[in-house]
Order: sequence, then structure tokens, then C-alpha cells
Amino acid sequence: NILAAALVDGSLEVHDIRRNEGPSNDDDEEEPDSILSSLSLHTQMLPEKGSQKQKQASCRTVEFSADGERIYTGGSAGDLCCVDAERVCKFTTTPQKGVTWRVESATEGTLNPLLVVRPFHTSPSLLATGDDVGGVRVWDERIRAGSAPAPSYASTSKQRLPQGCVLSWKENEDYISDMELAEDGNTLLATSADGRLAIFDLRMARDPSSKNK
Repeated sequence: NILAAALVDGSLEVHDIRRNEGPSNDDDEEEPDSILSSLSLHTQMLPEKGSQKQKQASCRTVEFSADGERIYTGGSAGDLCCVDAERVCKFTTTPQKGVTWRVESATEGTLNPLLVVRPFHTSPSLLATGDDVGGVRVWDERIRAGSAPAPSYASTSKQRLPQGCVLSWKENEDYISDMELAEDGNTLLATSADGRLAIFDLRMARDPSSKNK
């Protein structure tokens, strides 16, 4: 019954849709207010293309964790954020108190799709992100939260990756429009505006040469 919304002003809004249930009163022009909280999470000022002006970053995507205890958001500045779902449901919560962890430069470009994945069926805290330059990354939240050592994944990227990022690919030339996990739980599908579909075998990702296109 909890709905999370990503807004263009960089905010995350959380609503309780149960507040809108029940018989309606035609004489009452005001609808019940379902909002529980609003947090300004992505507040960076970004340069506009072809101009010296700046624009406010936006919250581009939002997902709940598998257990519903955390909410993940991605911003147009390329940052990835995790907030405590219970805390964020209270209007008294500030961004400083609600945020569990944040990665300032999680992607090379704007963070577009965000997907909660469990490729090895052993951890509910693996995330996949896509960006507007064709990059796909997989994150182990346990590392970011400091609750587990880094696993023995081998990165498919030669560059230094942010803490918590265990895999990184760059197989597309345009933005990643959507991602989905196949029914086998081990295959990540990513579509791009360049018209191509990238398929990644997450079980074999320790070997960068094993990825499928």
C-alpha cells in the first residue's frame, strides 16, 4: 500500500494509497492527502547542454528492495541512493537521517533504469543500473553498507569502480532504456536506444570474456 514516486525536482515522495480508500463525498472538493513524506535527495545543479545556465537535477528512477525495507533512487547527476523505508515514511525525516548510503558518481552519465536482482539466489541486495551512455553496472549493497567483504568478482571494466560496484559493462552506444532479469535468475537483459539488446550471464561474470551480446 506504499507508493514511491521519483520527481523532476530531485525529490522522492512516499504515499500511503490506503488514505484514498473508502466512500467518496461528492460535496467534498478536496481529496484525501496520501503523502507521507517528501525528501530532496538529488539536489545537484547541472550544466545545460549548449548553455552556460544550470538546471536542477532530477530523480529519474525508484525501486523498493525485495523485503520492502529500503528504497533505492537514481538521479540525473549519476548518483545512486538508498534510504530507509520506515524512516522515509515520516514527515519528520530529513535527507541526512533517511539516507542509508549514497554513491555520488555511480554511473558515467544520467542513471536511467534501476533493477533489484538476485542472480545467485543467495543475496537480496544486488542492484543493476543503466545510464545514458550505454553502461550497465551491478552493485552489491552489502559492500556499500560495510556489512560484507568484497567478493571475488572480476570487473569487466579497466577503470577504477566505486565502492560496491562489482561488475561494469559498456556494450551499447546510446542510453539504456530498460533492464529485466530472466526467469532463470542468472541472465540480465538490457535494451538500448541504439536498437540493440545486450544479454549478460551473471553466473559467469567473473570472467569478462564470458559475457554474451
